[in-house]
Amino acid sequence: MDQNGKRKARATLVEVAELALVSKSTVSRVINEDAAVSEEARQRVLDAIRATGYRVNQSARALVSNKTGAIAVAIYEQLATYFTSSFSGAMVTALQDFFFERDLQVLILPAPNRERQKRIEKYIYEGHVDGAILLGPVREDILLSDLLSAQVPIVVGGRPIGSDSVSYVDIDNAKASELAVQELIRSGRKTIGFITGQLSNASATDRLRGYKLAIDGSDARDDETLIGIADWGYESAAIATRKLLELHPELDAIFCSNDLMATAAIAVIRDSGRKIPEDIAVIGFDDSPIALRTTPQLTSVAQSPEDYARALGENLLKQMSGEDLSPKPVILPTQIVWRDSFKPENHK
Repeated sequence: MDQNGKRKARATLVEVAELALVSKSTVSRVINEDAAVSEEARQRVLDAIRATGYRVNQSARALVSNKTGAIAVAIYEQLATYFTSSFSGAMVTALQDFFFERDLQVLILPAPNRERQKRIEKYIYEGHVDGAILLGPVREDILLSDLLSAQVPIVVGGRPIGSDSVSYVDIDNAKASELAVQELIRSGRKTIGFITGQLSNASATDRLRGYKLAIDGSDARDDETLIGIADWGYESAAIATRKLLELHPELDAIFCSNDLMATAAIAVIRDSGRKIPEDIAVIGFDDSPIALRTTPQLTSVAQSPEDYARALGENLLKQMSGEDLSPKPVILPTQIVWRDSFKPENHK
């Protein structure tokens, strides 16, 4: 609006060209990110766009450049379940911020079953987005193989199951879990329970594998009934914890695949009259904000949702620009944050 309350006329490409002292075709090349423009001319055009308030017609731009300005983020769970994890919510928020800062729109697409995966594959294949991020591929995955065949720029959040031909971002889930359980064993804990996430997911199976690696060859009890099967959620973890306590009254530690399940374990343990960590030590995974709200505060394996999102975004942008097409993993670091639910002697 101008000072008289009237809507200003939209700036035109001609006005931008005149202000930047270049041709209309040069303005178009800058808008469409054509490398065949000098840096000096490109900067003049960008300055003129800002000065005039010129807004790019995205539909027209997509027709010329074959770019939509949109990124698909497919999530292999029901969204209500996925976002119960504060790590997942923080990571997706950081992912949206990453692309927003680069003028790219993020489309969240739930892919919890084959029918949804097929629809998403068709949507992406028809060119509605410039690239795709897949979060948490599972064993029954048709979306990943179809998109790889279509040569769509793609990066996976989490180790893909049964594929080494795609770039992905992850942590070393097995090693992180192994180190946490080893600390429990070194502290003298002998009967250590483990509560899994959904085992169709590679992160869950890798964390279980790390638990087993730590138990193997140690003097801790090796018993399959010490493994409680859950689905990342509170209720399933509470049920699994009650069963562990019933089967193993001598239980002296529980390691959980995420912090939400660890809060359930803490609640069940306290309701049983046992003390934490004196009777039963508890460790979670993700170091989410909820770890600070439990009583006692939760020891947890920390990973950064912001670093995770940044690595996913940077990897995808490289593929979209043609800079880097070779598949490669990015493995991010973790650390254990010690709190009152369990601390080794050397951390007290």
